[in-house]
Amino acid sequence: MRKVDRSRKFSWKIEVAEMKTARITAKIALLIAVAFIGAIAYLLVGPPSDPDPCVGGKHDVEIFIVGGEFDGMFGFGTHHEYIGSPGPNIHVKEGQIVRIVFRNTGAIPHTFLILEFSASVGDVNNPILPGEEVVTCFVADQGGPFSYQCSIPGHTERGMYGTITVGPKE
Repeated sequence: MRKVDRSRKFSWKIEVAEMKTARITAKIALLIAVAFIGAIAYLLVGPPSDPDPCVGGKHDVEIFIVGGEFDGMFGFGTHHEYIGSPGPNIHVKEGQIVRIVFRNTGAIPHTFLILEFSASVGDVNNPILPGEEVVTCFVADQGGPFSYQCSIPGHTERGMYGTITVGPKE
């Protein structure tokens, strides 16, 4: 009769169990790492932004603004007016969805920004080039006078600013 070494058979089962445990541990570590990287990315990028209030062409007011240079200065104007400084006074009502169409009629890049409403087109790193037309939308959810301006350094100081006044609801 042949003698079976049971310790070796038992040892093999332990090795198989350890390999399965190691694979499961590696999968768990991978899932934790992916979740951690996803959390970091979310913190860096931020939560999804609010949807564009003008999606589907929905807006209460549409304003055309042009921006550019004149007589060594910079300024804004309305669609059919000259460019001046300060730019035209814009009037809207509280609660209105406002669509602003900005066209750079100048010879150099510009931007358009209403800081209080996070309404902007272009920025220092990605300005609106001469001849380009872009759109921004916002909800006029607070009343009062607010400034709009070109956010490129030096342009506000050279006259590229104006006022938007949000009046009471009707």
